[in-house]
Amino acid sequence: HESPNLHIYELKEDFWMKFQIQKVQTLAATFNSWIMFSTGFESYIATVATDKITIFVQSGVQYEVMQVLSTSNGLQSFDGILAVHVKSCRGEVVLMTGFGKHLVGMVFDPQSSSPGFKVALKGSLSVDVTSWKNGFAYIDSSNNLAVVILPTSSGAEKFIVQAHLVEVKDPVELQTQGIIKAVDDIKDEYNRQKDIITAAENLLYYSVASHSDIHANITIT
Repeated sequence: HESPNLHIYELKEDFWMKFQIQKVQTLAATFNSWIMFSTGFESYIATVATDKITIFVQSGVQYEVMQVLSTSNGLQSFDGILAVHVKSCRGEVVLMTGFGKHLVGMVFDPQSSSPGFKVALKGSLSVDVTSWKNGFAYIDSSNNLAVVILPTSSGAEKFIVQAHLVEVKDPVELQTQGIIKAVDDIKDEYNRQKDIITAAENLLYYSVASHSDIHANITIT
């Protein structure tokens, strides 16, 4: 981080099989702090400015803006954000930030029309947090609980984050199920109309004794 820019480097192997660190991108923006985290097998960077938090998602070797979070939910400004990991196979995280005693927690919502981090928790702490960017989070190996340490007006405070995962349907699976249902409905309607035509043909066939062709208009409803 070289104010006001964030430089991203990659360890690359050259023709002579030597590894070198090369700059691949510069995120030019004014911000006070930043974090890097992974969730759902994707890598993210969040930059924190006083009035907004910008979340970038990795696409290849570049990072692209995925979402911009503005001050709201009782927060007058931002100075930092924490990624609190929840024990899961996908490495889910809860993004936590706040102002004073106010606290906001956000989780990733893959089912939204515009997938991104949505507010899942709003609350208040018993003390004023003096700096979110100087806080840190970790998983306590003894009980697998997420722990957050924050500097407050009363000194460093320890907070326990209790979160659990809720199973949601895969959006692709939901779309596939909708397509399958539509196809099944079309098949049912086709079979219904086929049965009506067959019944009409049988009725006309047995209604006359000659072998003359009979033409008729049949309306299926």
